[in-house]
Amino acid sequence: MPFATPADDLAIVGRFGAVHGVKGWLKVYSFTEPFDNLADYGPWFAFIKKQWQPLVVEEIRVTDDHLLVLLKDINDRETARSLTNIEIGVSRQQFPELAADEYYWADLEGLRVINQAGEELGQVYMLLETGSNDVFIVRKDQQEHAIPYLDSVVKAIDLKKRCMYIDWDTDF
Repeated sequence: MPFATPADDLAIVGRFGAVHGVKGWLKVYSFTEPFDNLADYGPWFAFIKKQWQPLVVEEIRVTDDHLLVLLKDINDRETARSLTNIEIGVSRQQFPELAADEYYWADLEGLRVINQAGEELGQVYMLLETGSNDVFIVRKDQQEHAIPYLDSVVKAIDLKKRCMYIDWDTDF
């Protein structure tokens, strides 16, 4: 049954992976840090048949690098397989408040990226954790830019205008 929830209240926090076993268990790739924080959020929603639909989590197991989940009414391998690669959303209202200069990755994805010359480089497509610093991938048409998420590069973020202002040349 579809669930009436504003899509802008949901943040993508994970994705269903492969089926695990024959009883309907699924691997879950969490986008939270640490990854097992996803188990603390609920309810979960999945975008199925062009609508956000609630999911009831019956059991979660934590492994070294992902979660295993058993959902209500999903009790065989074939039914579970239909959820493979489906993203998991939760209400943003569950997230802790951040300091003024901190952002959730989900809030940065989709921002328009504008450099110091006023040129729009594209939109933030994804963020990568590299160890030394995060990198955001900006796409426009067929072109991509990998831009380090550093104070010297990112000059301002305006979530209301959905823009990120950076010190970066289009030639990079």
